[in-house]
Amino acid sequence: MSPSVDSADLFVLGRPSDASLSSSDSHIEVSQPAPGPQTLSSSTNSENPSTTLSSPIVDWQLIWERADRSCIEPSASDLAHLSSAPFHDSSGPPYQDDATPIPSEDYIVPDPDGVLLDFSRHICSLWSSMNRKSESSQTVAIIREDLRAISKQIEDWIVASATSPKLDESHALDLKKYENTIHALEQENVNLSARLSSLEGEVRDAKAIAEAWKAEARNVQNMQEIAVSAFERCNFLETENVQLKQTMDAFAEGSTNNTVKELRQIIGDLTREVAQYKRREKALQAKETQMRAKENASIIEDMRKQTEELKRRRSQRSVLQVKNAF
Repeated sequence: MSPSVDSADLFVLGRPSDASLSSSDSHIEVSQPAPGPQTLSSSTNSENPSTTLSSPIVDWQLIWERADRSCIEPSASDLAHLSSAPFHDSSGPPYQDDATPIPSEDYIVPDPDGVLLDFSRHICSLWSSMNRKSESSQTVAIIREDLRAISKQIEDWIVASATSPKLDESHALDLKKYENTIHALEQENVNLSARLSSLEGEVRDAKAIAEAWKAEARNVQNMQEIAVSAFERCNFLETENVQLKQTMDAFAEGSTNNTVKELRQIIGDLTREVAQYKRREKALQAKETQMRAKENASIIEDMRKQTEELKRRRSQRSVLQVKNAF
């Protein structure tokens, strides 16, 4: 069966047992020629009838016929014609079939032109070996192995060529998915940056509010200290008033000598109190300056008035006591 050049199918080499040696040492007989077009197209078209195979076609029948003729009457024109005859390109849509086996990951899809050129050179080399007959070191079995290896390479190339568009589509989908992921991460980064800026502003505001509350707490503490000092002074003045009352009662009841002694004691106490009051007055003046800086001068003014009133009353009492004594 001679395959057509325009058919869009691949012919695979027959098994090694299909060819046998004749009585001639160099004559090759083909009991079963290469398989017909239904070898590969039947499996592909049954699953996807709309797809057709577009790949280089090897006319194996023509190769075997010319090999037989060359073993009998070799000629240079046969070699030249063989280098161009077995290869034809057919037009048609790209071969795509989901049922096509996927090649191994290490297999690299070769260039079709390079594969055809290397294959043509290999066939020419085998042709020359067959023409040398008994003078060649290669046997018919070795030639069969070479042809079988070439057929396997072409099958791998066909499978890889058929699956490469799907691989490219898968890579494109993965690339699109990665681009979408990158875009989402970039958008998330922008949102996080905006959120970070907002949080930094909130932290600054919180720190400012905390500092303001700390200043208020310090002011309250100072006011508490001033209030405690004022309460202590009031208690001390009340104690002095009690002592003065007791002294006045004793002065009214006692004699002149006792009165003089008591007056001296009172004068000494008053002198010490005046010195103490002066010291306290200086301290109060210092505190008054501090209070004015803190807008609390009214309390010190009231305390000063109370102190002056107490001094005036004590001075009046002292004068009255002196007058009563003399």
